[in-house]
Amino acid sequence: MSERSAIHAGLNLLMVCALVAVGVLLAYLSTVFHTHSQYLAFLPSIILCSRFYDFGCAVMAEILSALALWDWFIPPDGFALPSLDEAGHLLGFVLVASFLCWFVRRDRRSQAALARENFELGYRVSYLLRTLQGLGATR
Repeated sequence: MSERSAIHAGLNLLMVCALVAVGVLLAYLSTVFHTHSQYLAFLPSIILCSRFYDFGCAVMAEILSALALWDWFIPPDGFALPSLDEAGHLLGFVLVASFLCWFVRRDRRSQAALARENFELGYRVSYLLRTLQGLGATR
């Protein structure tokens, strides 16, 4: 790995952690205000990581978010597994976040393919116009 790609990977990881930290803050605020919607606080960070970074960063954000959510289920006096109901909520969060990662990745690939096709179409049109001008067909 070159130095430049290592710096780029480090910056990506730093941004993923910052976005997940914002999710933690929003989840904490939802706990303070008794809204009990901690799961929803992490979805924007996962969507942003999927949209602006690669799929690996989005999966990292999803894993860090799930671990941060698990913190709400760990009692202060020791380690505990979440109850069956809480585990179902956590599993639902992971499934929805995974679907969002897949959907945004698919959208990015479609946009890239569309941009390539648009460039190719523009090139073909300009080639045909130059050909027609060379033949003297357009005046």
